[in-house]
Amino acid sequence: GSGGALVQMLAAALPAEAQNLEGLRRRRQILMEALPSAGLELVAQPQAGGHLLARLPEDVTESAYCQALSDEGVDVEAGTPLGCPGCVRLAFAQAFDILEDSLPALEVAMKAARKKGQFRKMVAKKMNVLHKLGKIGSAGNLQRAKEEEEANEAARKAAEAEPKDEYRLIFKDLSLQEINQEEFDE
Repeated sequence: GSGGALVQMLAAALPAEAQNLEGLRRRRQILMEALPSAGLELVAQPQAGGHLLARLPEDVTESAYCQALSDEGVDVEAGTPLGCPGCVRLAFAQAFDILEDSLPALEVAMKAARKKGQFRKMVAKKMNVLHKLGKIGSAGNLQRAKEEEEANEAARKAAEAEPKDEYRLIFKDLSLQEINQEEFDE
C-alpha cells in the first residue's frame, strides 16, 4: 500500500551509505560509543530504524539539552512526547561526516545544559529564601516583588522630594480627606 511507497521515498532521500544496512549499523555503533563520554546512557539497543534513545542525567532537563544541541547545530527530539521522559532521541541515519562532526556537540551541549540547570537551582534556592523572609508570596512572584520594591522606592523618593509647583504647595499639608471635603464644600 501507500506505507511501502512512503518507506521507499524516505529511503531514496537518505545518503547512499545510509541506504546500506552495514553502513547504518556502523553509524549506530559510532553514536552508541559516543554516548558515555557525552554523559548520556543508551536506553535500549536499537534493533531497527535510524534513531536511538539516550537517557539524560538527573540534573539535565530535556528542554535544556535539546536547546543546547540546537545551538550547536544538531537536531534532536525530546523523549517525553515519544513516551520516554528524561530521554532524547538521536538520529544516526545520515552521512558519516555529518554524524562525526556532530559528536563533539553532544558533550558541549551537556556542559551547557548542566550549567543552565545549576543556574536554575541557584535561582530557585534564592527564591525560596526570599519567600521564607516574606519578601515574595511564592517562588513565582519574584518579578512582582521586584516591581513592588521599585514602586515602593519611587513612592518613597517622591514623598521625600519637595513639591516644585504652586498647586502641590497648596495641598502639601492637607490630607486626602480634607481635599475631598473642600471639593464638596464649594
